[in-house]
Amino acid sequence: MRSLAWVAFALVCLPACLDFDQFRGPDGGGGEAGGTVSGSTTSSTGGDPSGGTGGTGGEPATTSTGGMGGEGGAPALGPCIDGRAGVVLTDDFQGGPHLTWISTAGLGVFMGNEVRIDSVPGSTVYLSDVEYDVILDDCFMTVEVTAPSAHGVLVHWLQSGGPLGATIYITNGMVAVYLDGADVPLLDTSAFSVGQIRFRSEGPTLFIETGDGTSWIVRAEIARPAWMDAEGVFAFGASGSGAPDQPKFDNVNPP
Repeated sequence: MRSLAWVAFALVCLPACLDFDQFRGPDGGGGEAGGTVSGSTTSSTGGDPSGGTGGTGGEPATTSTGGMGGEGGAPALGPCIDGRAGVVLTDDFQGGPHLTWISTAGLGVFMGNEVRIDSVPGSTVYLSDVEYDVILDDCFMTVEVTAPSAHGVLVHWLQSGGPLGATIYITNGMVAVYLDGADVPLLDTSAFSVGQIRFRSEGPTLFIETGDGTSWIVRAEIARPAWMDAEGVFAFGASGSGAPDQPKFDNVNPP
């Protein structure tokens, strides 16, 4: 069981270490069908017209065997599950939260069907690692931003009990990605304000994406760090500096 105080410390301190003023531009099925079926036939030749002995009967018809079909593509990844209960972690906040969330400084407000961050920038709502064991391994975690913050919104995947983490930061439509506090070159710098943010781990790669739930833009493609082999913490909230405002979030791993 991890210390809640330590997680809260990491959530507050990690954004403070990131240089949000730096934004970089781009730095940077199934297998084939089996073989065709073909047959060949040989037949005997009759005897000599003068009365010779009839020829030997031909070989029976032979038919080739079709080739092996190709292997199917990899199955689609699903949302991450709770390692304790083996159930998908999903929350639409209809009527309040269904999962156990913890808010730094008690500043997350769970409204009827979404989460509003009534806070000074830097406050975060995170999935309780006391209640759940979640490993971002061949699965994904998503959350929808329904109202942006003038000072920026953050979505994190954090090392449980430690200072490391992957972060996407969005302010005024601009996107930045960080891994363990270091700036990550973006693959796509197009504007983003509201919509879904997804952390997808597939094999040795971590993808950080934005989209509408149907189509996705890969913002960063990162070699999956070793610390992700252990339990982690999913978090989202407000960042930047200035007066408080009210970013809103909804639909964690919608079905």
